[in-house]
Amino acid sequence: MATYPTMDRVIEGYRVQIHLGSKTDAVKVRQTFLQRHPEVPAYLSYLAPNFRIRVGDLRDRMEAERLRQELRTEFPGCYVVQDQIEPPALPKAEPPSAP
Repeated sequence: MATYPTMDRVIEGYRVQIHLGSKTDAVKVRQTFLQRHPEVPAYLSYLAPNFRIRVGDLRDRMEAERLRQELRTEFPGCYVVQDQIEPPALPKAEPPSAP
């Protein structure tokens, strides 16, 4: 289960918060979200007394707003939050072709 990233590999960015509530509900919401959106990371965290689900690792607010717009019919109360995110993966380099 993905939890908040360790502090050695994070950058400032944005996520979309889709849930705030009990642990049982948060786990269900996260599982449902990941089944429908497997390409978007979902993070479960605890902020007493609630658990929250935040999704995405977005570098700027415009990307986060686009994701929020996509999710708002499914999660009407979702909103963009500033957060520490995992850096995006670098694209794999193609090996040089032999001449």
